[in-house]
Amino acid sequence: MLDKSISQFGYGTSAKFISAFSNDLTSIESNYLAGTINLILTMMLFIGAAIAALYLQWILALPILAVSLVCILFSLKYGERLVAKEKQTSEENMDFVAQVKDLLNGFIVIKSFKAEKEVLQV
Repeated sequence: MLDKSISQFGYGTSAKFISAFSNDLTSIESNYLAGTINLILTMMLFIGAAIAALYLQWILALPILAVSLVCILFSLKYGERLVAKEKQTSEENMDFVAQVKDLLNGFIVIKSFKAEKEVLQV
């Protein structure tokens, strides 16, 4: 955020930044940071199990490894759709936070003019 120029900052609403700090940082932490550590751990376990299976019973290990590779390729193919859906969810969260911020900023005006019904229709 500090890398943005004043003109770039002026075009964005503060709700975008609030959303980025609250929703998006949580998503990044859970999906990317913790996910990367879990992926590395899972890969290490998979490699260890594959080596042990090949050593103990290679005839049974080969079909299991083939099925595992098909599953990995399937997840790689459809993982891009998941990233797109996550971006869409982030944008929807940003819009929601912006609307809530606007409602909270205009709370006194809304109550003063008894415009609760009009606000709920938006």
